[in-house]
Amino acid sequence: MVKNFLVSVPLVADLRSPAMRDRHWQQLMEATKVTFDIHDPTFKLDDLLALELHKFEEKVGEIVDRAQKEEKMENGLNKLEDSWAKVTFQFQKHKDTEVYTVKMAEEDFEMLEDNQVLVQGMMANRYMNTFRDQVLGWNKKLMAVADVVAILTEIQRTWAYLESLFVASEEVKKELPEATVRFARIDADVKSVLADFKQVQNCVACCNKDGLLKFLEKQQTELEVCEKALADYMESKRRAFPRFYFVSTADLLDILSNGNNPVKVMQHMSKCFQAIDKLKLDAENPPAGERPKGLGMISCVGEEYVAFKQPLPLENKVESYMNDIVGKMRGELREVLRDSVADYTTKPRDKWLFDWPFQIILVVNQIYWCQEVEQVHCLAFELKTAGLLWPAAVLSIAAKQVTVPYLCRNIFGWMSVTVDSPAVQLAAGYFRQSNHWGALVIHQFPLFHTCHDAAGLPANGQR
Repeated sequence: MVKNFLVSVPLVADLRSPAMRDRHWQQLMEATKVTFDIHDPTFKLDDLLALELHKFEEKVGEIVDRAQKEEKMENGLNKLEDSWAKVTFQFQKHKDTEVYTVKMAEEDFEMLEDNQVLVQGMMANRYMNTFRDQVLGWNKKLMAVADVVAILTEIQRTWAYLESLFVASEEVKKELPEATVRFARIDADVKSVLADFKQVQNCVACCNKDGLLKFLEKQQTELEVCEKALADYMESKRRAFPRFYFVSTADLLDILSNGNNPVKVMQHMSKCFQAIDKLKLDAENPPAGERPKGLGMISCVGEEYVAFKQPLPLENKVESYMNDIVGKMRGELREVLRDSVADYTTKPRDKWLFDWPFQIILVVNQIYWCQEVEQVHCLAFELKTAGLLWPAAVLSIAAKQVTVPYLCRNIFGWMSVTVDSPAVQLAAGYFRQSNHWGALVIHQFPLFHTCHDAAGLPANGQR
């Protein structure tokens, strides 16, 4: 008796667990084959001991363990219910319209992922059958929230930038009439979904409407068709103006959507033209229906500005007036170059340098350098010729070799007096390529005879 009592008392203590529910007491009655009412006020400890629990020690332990595990699952489900009843979407007004875009808060998205893991754990629990409908229900709800949020985020992103083209751009409407009609239907459907979300707001309620996920998948497929048409359209624009290949897709979309507004296109000029920040326009806010004209180029490096002699009208399609800009730039720079060449001889060099764009200065400087080098070389050639009676045939052949690139490379060789100077070595190496010039140089400049073999230059009168 005492031994049985000592075994039963801990079992009675376990049965006092708050996790015990009516179903667990029913399981205990089935195990002991004794019927009782645990809610009966007359039910005493003596009645519990009369069940002879010591005979069912293992079964009682299993029932209590099950009750505790199920209580934990029950508390988790209740927490899910309470938490998601309070979770709502965040809404942001789309541009200057009455449409609000939908977004899930970062902390709510993290909770969604954690709760999905929690429910997956419940589904793997051996005691899941007690809450089977609730667990499967929450698994379906949370999956719907995750799927709808993911696809709706993508749809909103695509819809938002396509809207600026298919709705706001008259040029795109003309170029892509079928895609424009298709997008008009998508636009109405997407706005309807966003309006419903704004009205309901609760995440679980919004995302678990019947047929919503399939409806959104259809809209995404339709948007992909519009995107394909737009991609082909952008490729045609790139072929028409190849510099668009240097521009990102997002920037090109912005350029095309604002093609009728050159003022907004100017912010992308530096992406199409190296070292050009934008064009100076005659009007930053032209009247409706009118376009500004380009007055000149503004550099994005330093503070250079090159004015156009005649304003450039920015008319027609965006790729058309961008090509006009290229032609205008080239034509204007030719004129500036011609003026700079003419101005070079009219003033001191230190004054001339600050009157022209840097790239023009470099070109003009090279032009005059080559001319002056050629003059010096010709003079040196005449002097050398006057001092020596070379055969006329040799002089004729030699004269034919006098070209500006040749002179530019060899003038320092003609004028040098130091055998080891790089200029002399370069000149000698170049002369070695011509039989006639080699003979003339070796004859006229004995110093070449002492060039080192290691330098790959003529030595001892040999080429």
